[in-house]
Amino acid sequence: MSIDATQLPTDSASLAGTESRSSLPFEEADVIRYARDVVTHSGTSFRLGMKILPKDRRNAMYAVYAYCREIDDIADEDSFLL
Repeated sequence: MSIDATQLPTDSASLAGTESRSSLPFEEADVIRYARDVVTHSGTSFRLGMKILPKDRRNAMYAVYAYCREIDDIADEDSFLL
């Protein structure tokens, strides 16, 4: 599961977080759902610890885990080797 990088913002206002949330290319609920699905489908035991966190912190941890998982998958690709 990955987000199409061509849909990510590239202008400096978007990257700095200075534009309004309503103009971002993804809805916040969709991003949270995606991150939660990454955690759920990965089979990680971290999921159990994340489940006891308050909702806002749990969603943040889902996002951190999904990001780290994506980076790990990129690093594991054969084409990434120098």
